[in-house]
Amino acid sequence: MKIEIEKYKSSFPVQTEYVKNPEGCGKTIFKQLKREGNVCLYSRFHIKRNKIDGYEAVVLRLVKAGTKLRGGKIAESDYESYPNSGTFGRLGYFCTTLEKAESLYNEFLEKQKNKALELENDENEEEETYDIPPNNFTRVEFATFNCLPPANATNILKEMENDGLIKRVGLKKSSHNNFGKPSVLYSKV
Repeated sequence: MKIEIEKYKSSFPVQTEYVKNPEGCGKTIFKQLKREGNVCLYSRFHIKRNKIDGYEAVVLRLVKAGTKLRGGKIAESDYESYPNSGTFGRLGYFCTTLEKAESLYNEFLEKQKNKALELENDENEEEETYDIPPNNFTRVEFATFNCLPPANATNILKEMENDGLIKRVGLKKSSHNNFGKPSVLYSKV
């Protein structure tokens, strides 16, 4: 079965060719050689030396509008982000040979296809349902009511709150002699 990786739909896709001064080593032309989904292969051509320095296999990330950015700014629209130096080694690799870069590009593609297949399989599974206690309840009480570990209840409650099934109605003091943080109280909507 062939899994297609859909390209990110962004207001501002990453450029297919641009000039940059990476790591202060001189002006370099980055040129996209291939792309499938959010996986790209770029060549790095050093302008002053008039030669290709190497290649980069990268995974682009989609930054959604409204995302908080460094310096307190907020992204005004969706855009694709090339990996920065802090994420190289995980989301991008520099290689001196095209053969090695293509190998890493193919590894990234395989990982993306596996993720797409997992998501497709997850969509075919039945969604779990949970019972909402009739009275106000805390996270631990919700977990007990549904026979879940309390740690698992946190994300479930967030989703239920986002879906408008429950709402926060206050705080409940700790039962341990007023020590510890109060627990959030929820109620069915």
